[in-house]
Amino acid sequence: MAVQLAREVGAHVVGTGRADDRDLALDLGAQTFVDLDADEQAPQHPRTGS
Repeated sequence: MAVQLAREVGAHVVGTGRADDRDLALDLGAQTFVDLDADEQAPQHPRTGS
């Protein structure tokens, strides 16, 4: 619910977690996702086409 509220007030939401959590974080409203297991800690672009 925090993601949706943050988006509602105009925040840019970054989700973090393991690769398996990416789709859920983006579905909940995160605009960017950072995979904690990735070698580079640069934010990954959101899913395209949604």
